[in-house]
Amino acid sequence: MHYLMATSKENFLDPKTRLAFPWLLWQIWKAHNLFCFEQKSLDAETVLDKAMEESSVWLQLHSFIPPEAPPILVEEKMSQCWEKPPPGAIKCNVSSVWNPQTRNVGAAWIIRDSDGKALFHSRRSFAGVRSQLEVTLISLVWTTEALNDIQMRRVHLESTDSYLKNSLS
Repeated sequence: MHYLMATSKENFLDPKTRLAFPWLLWQIWKAHNLFCFEQKSLDAETVLDKAMEESSVWLQLHSFIPPEAPPILVEEKMSQCWEKPPPGAIKCNVSSVWNPQTRNVGAAWIIRDSDGKALFHSRRSFAGVRSQLEVTLISLVWTTEALNDIQMRRVHLESTDSYLKNSLS
């Protein structure tokens, strides 16, 4: 940790890389907790990819990275499976993960415009969730309430939740 903090002050590093260090520390901490509490191990590349992705989204949302800056590698990997909404539209991607043993849920959403630029995002956890149906409903209600709070209208909603997709088909 000391090395990362000391290196973050060096001028030879790209500013995007230097600014990503807090997210790297956060992802290392999360990987540590995942290992300690769920006995799941993440490889270093996965931890780094998650840190760079979250850093990029936050920095773009807070105007630290100019729109013309080249995207980082993680964004390029993700764009291969993400489809842009029609021109002038926005898309909200929603995802959730449930652990039935601990009954904990992690949920997240991100809103992007038709150019793929992140506009808003959020994540949170829920405890004591008893079923996949409850996961789906909690995540959907939380996301739609947030969209209403930030006054987003005409949003294309997309989910990775297969339970939701099967229910709506």
